Amino acid sequence: MEVLWGASWWKAEVLERRGDLTKIHYTGWGPEWDEWVEPARLRSAAPDVPLTKARVGQRVSVEWHGRWWDGEIIGARSGLYKVHYV
Repeated sequence: MEVLWGASWWKAEVLERRGDLTKIHYTGWGPEWDEWVEPARLRSAAPDVPLTKARVGQRVSVEWHGRWWDGEIIGARSGLYKVHYV
């Protein structure tokens, strides 16, 4: 996960979600920098991988209704993927 702060994107971990807000912890920074952010400031840090190269067991970020969710591919068939949300 990455969070927009100022004009830069920073690596972060999701601590909690409440409605449209996500509480994040900036990787490598102290807890005093943890904050609640809106969806527009979040993006997946995962590299763009064409779905034709995705595989079972791969960790992914899935966009659904304007929000990003961490998941793992648990099945694949005919170009479709079954995802378990973490």
